[in-house]
Amino acid sequence: MDTTQITPPKPTTSRAILITLLFLVGSNLGFISGIFAGAVGHLSPYAATVAGAGVFGATLAIGLPILIFIIKGDGG
Repeated sequence: MDTTQITPPKPTTSRAILITLLFLVGSNLGFISGIFAGAVGHLSPYAATVAGAGVFGATLAIGLPILIFIIKGDGG
């Protein structure tokens, strides 16, 4: 009789949840930085929106490679 048991799968977070969290964090950072740029930098609403969108884009540009690394679990 074989007594070998299958190793239970380790719990993982869904990719959709991780991507959603990345977009939510990026949106919040962009929103906050747009408000900050408008208040402190005395920017017009359009310029503050562009600053917020830039922060959102930078958050995605930095966060996506990190997210891919987390999902794959290795460097390659």
